[in-house]
This record gives sequence, C-alpha cells and structure tokens, in this order.
Amino acid sequence: MKTLPMSLLPFDELQEFRDQVMRFYERLGIHPRSVLFSPNRCWRPPMDIFETEDCVIIRVEIAGVSSEAIRIDIDGQLLRIYGRREEDSSAPKRRMYRMEIEYGEFEQFVKFSVPIKRESIRASYKEGFLTVEVPKEKNQQNIEIKMLE
Repeated sequence: MKTLPMSLLPFDELQEFRDQVMRFYERLGIHPRSVLFSPNRCWRPPMDIFETEDCVIIRVEIAGVSSEAIRIDIDGQLLRIYGRREEDSSAPKRRMYRMEIEYGEFEQFVKFSVPIKRESIRASYKEGFLTVEVPKEKNQQNIEIKMLE
C-alpha cells in the first residue's frame, strides 16, 4: 500500500510559519487574530487524511457550517474544499473575552499522489465533520515515454 507524502502541498510550510507567528503573539499576550485579521483571509479547518487499499479518505472538522455552505471541487489531482462559517448575527452585543473560533471563508487543499477516480468521489457531512472518500484508480499502468531524436 502506498502512503501519501508528509507534505501534500508546498503551502504546508507556510501554514507552519503562520502557526509559529500566532504562537509568538500569544506569548506576548496579544491575540493574533487582532493583528493578523483580514476580511479577505481564509482560515484552514483541521483535516485528517488517511489511505486504505481502495481509497483516500479526508476528514475535515467544520462544526457550525451548514452543509449548503460547503463546496468541493477537483481539478486534475487537486481537491479543494471551501465554504463559509457565519457568525451568529442575532446574538446581543457583548464584550469578547476570548475568540478562537474562526468565522468567514475557509479553504483546504489536498493534492493526490496516487491516481484517483474523479467521477466516483463521495462526500458526507455529519456532526461537524465532512468526510470525502476518493477512490483510487486500480489499473493505472506505467507508460513508457520515448525520447525524440
């Protein structure tokens, strides 16, 4: 059974750097959201990716997002999961003590290192978890490429 590479996208290193910057601000007693917040910035929900013999399974934690607000696209070997979590606008005006839950646009990407059956991808959303099952292409044969003279 093939395993997925540790770094699925080069952007993983950028996410790690962002996390380090956020921890730095937290150590200073400044909430990083107040420094780094941008209305156009997407947050990245936590995601688990694992593989079985037949498929790659992606689990994304997006509690509080309605299923109608979740979108999934695939372009070649790149899967994009995106959507929006809305803040509760009906809540009374309040003074915030701590704000860790991300709101607004979210986005997450998965680049597959194994051949997949794009037309057979299935997704389900239950109890705050989106599960995407991506079947692997079984009979992918190697093709010999000949050099041009």
